[in-house]
Parts: sequence; C-alpha cells; structure tokens
Amino acid sequence: MNEKENDKGEKIPEPVFHESENFMSAYFGKVPDAVLNQSATKPDMKLISSLVAQLTDPNQKETRIQVLSMLRDAQAQDLIVSIIAMKEYIKHRAALIASAWESGLDFSKHLDFFIDLALDPDFIICLESCTVITENMDGPFDATLLKEANGKLEKASATHRELIDPVVEKFNLLTR
Repeated sequence: MNEKENDKGEKIPEPVFHESENFMSAYFGKVPDAVLNQSATKPDMKLISSLVAQLTDPNQKETRIQVLSMLRDAQAQDLIVSIIAMKEYIKHRAALIASAWESGLDFSKHLDFFIDLALDPDFIICLESCTVITENMDGPFDATLLKEANGKLEKASATHRELIDPVVEKFNLLTR
C-alpha cells in the first residue's frame, strides 16, 4: 500500500479504491484485511462521480462536511487535484476548487496547477483558485517557482487583478 507523510511527518496511507460484485468503496485510513488480500483497482469513475456529487450537491451539506473531513484526514490533496483536473467535471470545477480550500489541506505542492486555474477567464474559478493559494499554501516554495508564478500572474486580465494582487503580495512577502 502506498503511503505519504503529512505535515507532522506521520505516515498516512493513500486512499484505496475497491470494487466488489455489489459495492464500490473508497477507504481512507485503515483498509480492512479482506480488501487488502484482494487486488486493488484503479479509481472507478462511478465512485469518483459519487464523490463529486457529494461535494457539489447543495442539498448534501452534511454529507459534504463529512466527505471534506475524510479527505482532510486522508491528506487527499492529490485526489482532489486530479478530480478538479478531470474534463468530465468541468461544470463543477468552481465547487470542486472551493472544496480544496474548505478541506483545510495544504496544497503547496500544487502551486502551478492553481496558478493556471487562477488565470481562467471564469471569475469564480479565479476567485476560488486564488483563495486556495492565499489560504491553503504555506510553502516552502522555491524562489524560482515563485518568480515563474509571478510571471504567469502578470498576464492576468484586468477584471481579475483585484483577485490576483493578494496572491502576488503573498509571493512578494515569501521572497523577502
């Protein structure tokens, strides 16, 4: 089973996706031995679709809170980013980006991804992406990476400047 470390250096198992004859499951944390003894499958699109529905349905507020908690506990930044990037869910992209910052997870290693989203012509996608960058990225960042990010942000449209300026300000503070 693949593991990664959280901010405290603790080993955290990555989510495991499992499909049996009657059920599809995603396990965050300890995976039952019976599942470990079977071959793991790649994430199933039906399972991801269900996760997206739970994160984006305005009638599922309590479920959304629980899913965000599970994602946070599993340190599932990579999963969240991969779902945001899926073309199948482009109509939900703003809500999925919002779930990134609402998760409270640190997305520092995905700076380039969110910089590109901050340059999206859609104002809401820009807003949500800038929120992830300013609120959920603590670094550390390589100075060259920050310089490249600032260079990309210089190309932002005038309508997005009020959202982009706090991101640039944060980068300027980090490089001092």
